[in-house]
Amino acid sequence: MGAMEAALVSGILKIVGTKLAALVTKDFSAIAGVKKELEDLQDLVDWINDWLEKVGDKAISNQKSSNWLNRLKDAAYDAEDLVYEFHMEAEKLAENAIGVNSIVMKYLWTRPKSVVLKHKIAHKIKETKKRFDAIVKGRSDYSTITNKFSVEKLVEKLFEAIDGDKADHHALQRMSRTISNKLAGKKFLIVMDDVWTEDHIQWEQFMVNVRGGAPGSSILLTTRNRKVAEAVDSTCTCDLPFLSKEDSWKVFLGSFGRTMEGLDHEFQQVGTEIVKKCGGVPLAIKVLSGVIRGMKRIEQWQSIRDNNLLDVEDEQRRVSNCLFLSYVHLPYHLKHCFTHCSIFPRGYKINRRHLISQWISHGFINLTNEAQQPEDVGIDYFEYLLNVGFLQDLEHQPVCGEEITCKMHDLIHDLSRQILHDEFVSGTAAANRRKRYRYLSLTSCTGKVDSKLFDKVRALYVSRGNLTFDKTINKRSCVRIIAIHIIDCRRLATLPESIGKLKKLRTLELKGSLNVSILPEPVGGCNNLQNLYLHYCGLEDIPNSVANIDKLRVLSIVDCYKLKVQQLLSLEIFGDNTKHAKISEIENLDKLNGEFHITNINNVKDPCDAEKVCLKKKIGIRDLSLDWYTKVPSWVRDTLEESVEVRTEKDLFLDMEKDLYLLNNLEPPSEVEKLRISGYHGSQLPCWMIKKNHSCDLDNMHIPKQSNPLQFSHLTELVLENLSNLEHMRGLVLPRIKILELRKMPKLLELLTTTASLAHEEEVEAQYCFPHLSDLLISDCPKLIVKPCFPLSLKRLTLEASNEQLLSSGSFVNPRHADDDESTSSFCIVDVKPPHLTELNLGRPIGSSCSWKVLQHLTGLQVLEIYECKDLRQLPESMQRLTCLRTLMIRNCYNICMLPEWIGELQCLESLSILGLPKISILPQSIQHLTALQELHIIMCDAFQRMPEQLGELRSLRILAIVHLPALTCLPECMQHLISLQQIILHSCDALTRLPESLGELYALRRFWIQSCQGLTSLPRSIQCLSALEELKIDDCPELVRRCKEGDGEDWYLVSHIPDLILMGPGTS
Repeated sequence: MGAMEAALVSGILKIVGTKLAALVTKDFSAIAGVKKELEDLQDLVDWINDWLEKVGDKAISNQKSSNWLNRLKDAAYDAEDLVYEFHMEAEKLAENAIGVNSIVMKYLWTRPKSVVLKHKIAHKIKETKKRFDAIVKGRSDYSTITNKFSVEKLVEKLFEAIDGDKADHHALQRMSRTISNKLAGKKFLIVMDDVWTEDHIQWEQFMVNVRGGAPGSSILLTTRNRKVAEAVDSTCTCDLPFLSKEDSWKVFLGSFGRTMEGLDHEFQQVGTEIVKKCGGVPLAIKVLSGVIRGMKRIEQWQSIRDNNLLDVEDEQRRVSNCLFLSYVHLPYHLKHCFTHCSIFPRGYKINRRHLISQWISHGFINLTNEAQQPEDVGIDYFEYLLNVGFLQDLEHQPVCGEEITCKMHDLIHDLSRQILHDEFVSGTAAANRRKRYRYLSLTSCTGKVDSKLFDKVRALYVSRGNLTFDKTINKRSCVRIIAIHIIDCRRLATLPESIGKLKKLRTLELKGSLNVSILPEPVGGCNNLQNLYLHYCGLEDIPNSVANIDKLRVLSIVDCYKLKVQQLLSLEIFGDNTKHAKISEIENLDKLNGEFHITNINNVKDPCDAEKVCLKKKIGIRDLSLDWYTKVPSWVRDTLEESVEVRTEKDLFLDMEKDLYLLNNLEPPSEVEKLRISGYHGSQLPCWMIKKNHSCDLDNMHIPKQSNPLQFSHLTELVLENLSNLEHMRGLVLPRIKILELRKMPKLLELLTTTASLAHEEEVEAQYCFPHLSDLLISDCPKLIVKPCFPLSLKRLTLEASNEQLLSSGSFVNPRHADDDESTSSFCIVDVKPPHLTELNLGRPIGSSCSWKVLQHLTGLQVLEIYECKDLRQLPESMQRLTCLRTLMIRNCYNICMLPEWIGELQCLESLSILGLPKISILPQSIQHLTALQELHIIMCDAFQRMPEQLGELRSLRILAIVHLPALTCLPECMQHLISLQQIILHSCDALTRLPESLGELYALRRFWIQSCQGLTSLPRSIQCLSALEELKIDDCPELVRRCKEGDGEDWYLVSHIPDLILMGPGTS
């Protein structure tokens, strides 16, 4: 544990040293008369930290060294508290001296208070320094082994490998010269494993020795730190994701050392479950395979499977040690950021924005200059932890804007809590009152909490508990609390009035507390509160005192439906009277960050108001929406004093220049990541749009034919919608674009994907306009064609209500001249390379299936959806080539009469959905060959009469949905063979009068939903044999509901064993 504690203490002292340096340079330190004391303390802290860094990750752990480090850690935390206290005092006196410019006048102004302050703080500094001095004297108990990277050692190892001689007898220059001479003109490969050095200068010094190699020479580095690749100017980087299930199993078998074919099936099954628990971490898999290799009894394997990975004895330490090394090599300012994540429960989805705000609250963000925004630096920290694998499973949640969440791997989560082993406690039962915990996480905890646990607590996380805070939070011991998170405490009715005494509180999160109707008024006394999150609560009002919290950076209110909002968080402009909101009202809100929306810009009467907004200066905004109109429900529209004015052609012409002037003055900050502009009527795009760098959404724009092409050189997402007059986008080059959507553009003629026109120019080296485009949607663009073809990078393509020529072969392959004869104008297709499409969606009138021959070239397709193709009478035969297809959906194609027999050849198919095909009466017999099929959905097929007898061959089927099949009269008995079936959905099948008794043999069935099947009057008796059935839902089936009622229902005894029995309809609650 010694090295782990050393790394933690080093991180704390680094933060303390940085804050001390900032205080020493402040005028106030001289005024208060403690500058010398602060400098002495800073020197001592820096000296201790330098010594700890020399120790590195090779500390030898023993009881004495552990005690020594614990004393040093406590002193470091107390020093941090002292620095914070001094900083607060400095701020107070600085506020009192506002308007006093001379340092002499400041001295006289603050002198009476600073005399007392000097005595108070100087005494504390002296005591802290004395405490550090005493601890340093005891460092002899602390033993280390050092092994730091150096260019010299690397040259020595390379010399020994090349020359075969020992490096001990040679000078560095001679070894370097020998290496250069022996590698000169030769092709070589050097492999360096687990590299951490980020120092570019050191790498330059090393590279001098190997630059003389022949072309093709390579150096292969493995690292968990992306910055290493940047430091060595890597020509190629390969990011290794967590292993798949198949690859994990291969690693397991490779490390197991012998074949598993001789083992019983039960051993193999438990083995696969153990590998699954490793989460794709190669080291964990190798360690566990080595552990169980010598185990002969199945109970031993099961004990490994059922226990936490870190509970394994010596072998498991190899994994934890490897993860710990990653932690040791983190920059000091990230160590606290990482360990802070331990406060979240295992498997918790961590919101990136919330996490960064907590880092800011705890003072973990290190700003190198005043121009930096802490949120931006926090994002850099987040990305770093993501790159080294400490955070994973990144998800974009389209809720309240685009939220980003992540998780921690269980092993990583365990590591974070192991590092804080004596600072973190989860639950009162495990608490030791003698320890001074700084992180307290109480999940599903009831009753009172011992107030002594709060002596040093800085962060409190409470989830799903029934705790009372009245006495606990009122104790003087709570004054150090920086963050409080109360999650899903449904019985909590109020927060105590004494919360206002938490002067250090910077983050307060209240989520899922439905019974909390009001925040206490004293919350406004939390002067240092920076983040206030109120999500899914029963709040009816927010106290006026919140307006007094000057340092509040984030006020997030989500789904508090009872709340009476006095001031809208977004700005809406209705009408032009003085009583309505004005766009200029946000002029001074320069601290806005995150997501911001302005709607109804068309109601701005004075364009000069837009100039006063100064959006460009609001550098914290990342997601900006500028809407000329707003889409509101009719009942809301009726309440407005003015209806939206319908513009005539003359009005439109006159307003074009006003809208352009408005938009030119609403230039977003250069840091904006997503931009939406809706309803703009200007005659041209604003001058600033050609230099924006992320996503842009131009909706409802009426732009006349343009002479100048659009230029968006850094966009990653572009949506163009309702540009009814736009005909061309010549010269549109988007080198970073990933998502492009073109909607409702009836006059748009072409989309050029290269910078050269092949039809009219000699063949030249052309640049791709969209080299990284992965998602393309074209909707309601009837004249649009693509020239010369779709980009090769395309992964997902959606075509609906668009030109039939988009499905021609010419749109998917690159045409070139047939020969070099300049006189010929003929073209041919050579080296056919269609895009690597994995998903294709075709909707609305596309044409007959004969125009879909291009599908035979898209053999890599995994997802295909065909919808609302009224002229389509049969599926195109070119689909037979789609042997990699995993998901197929066909919906609302009203003239398709049957599915072809060749559909059984799509043997990789895992999901088949048939929706809105009223003429289909039965599935083809070849469906029995779809042995990989896991989901089958048959919905709204009016003529569908019966399921095929071959249905029982689908042994992998997990979900069967049968919805609105009015002609279906029965289910086949062969369903008993669906051994993997877990869920059945029966909905609106009125002709269905009985269920087969063979349903009782579906032993894997977990959920069974029956809804609006009026013909069903009883359940099969065999349903009582379904021991795995967890949920039975019966809705709008009056006779079934009556028979299954508890007590007097005839069939109650058949369903009484089901844990979740849901009966809905008349007469039920």
